[in-house]
Amino acid sequence: MYKKQTASILTICALLFGSAVIASPRNPKKLKLGTYSATATQKTEYLSTTTNREVEIKIKIDSVDDGNVTGEFIHSTLGKGGKGGITGKIEDSNNLQLKGTLTSQFGDKWQVTLTVTIGDNQLTDGRYRLEARATTMTGHFKIAELEDDDDAQSKPETVSNNSTGGVTFNLPNDKTGSSDCLPKQGTLIIKMKDGSKKIIDLSEAETITVVP
Repeated sequence: MYKKQTASILTICALLFGSAVIASPRNPKKLKLGTYSATATQKTEYLSTTTNREVEIKIKIDSVDDGNVTGEFIHSTLGKGGKGGITGKIEDSNNLQLKGTLTSQFGDKWQVTLTVTIGDNQLTDGRYRLEARATTMTGHFKIAELEDDDDAQSKPETVSNNSTGGVTFNLPNDKTGSSDCLPKQGTLIIKMKDGSKKIIDLSEAETITVVP
C-alpha cells in the first residue's frame, strides 16, 4: 500500500514549469540536494599555537526526510580521506545543525559540528568546528556554489504540447515515486476554489497536461 499523497494546483504548476524542489512533508524547507562548495576562513588551535588560513570545504546533502538531513562533510586540508557522514534536523528558524565523525587520510577521527543557514532553498552560509585530541579547527564560510544539483538531475520530464499549447508532465518510471515529484502510484486530490475536490488515481495516469 502506498501512502495517499495530496497536491494543490500550484504544486502541479510548479512541477510543470520548472521548480526543481517542491515542499512536501518529507522535505518541508525545500532544501536542494547536491554538493555545496565553499572557501572557509579557518582558525586552528593546537596546544598554545594558533594559525589562520583559508581552506576549501564541501557539504553534500544526500537526503531530507521529514526535516531529518543526512549528508557528508569534506575538508581539503585533511587529505583525500578527510570526509565523513553527518546528520541533523532542520530547525524552524531555517538553521540546520549537522554532526558526525570525519576521518583523515591518516586515520585520525575528528568530531565535526556544522551549522548552516538555509535561504532560497539552498545552504547559504555557516560555520563548523572540528576536534581531535589536542587540536581544534573552527571556520566560517559563505557557500560559493551548488556544484551538483541532484534535484535538477532527478526532475520529472516535461514536453511541449503543440496541439494544445500546454505542457505535458510525464510521470516518473519509478513506481515508488519520490518525495519531490508526483509518484506513479497513489491518489492525487485537487481542491477547487468552490470547495469541491477532484480525485485522480495516479496508477491509471500516463501524463498530466496543463493547458493555458
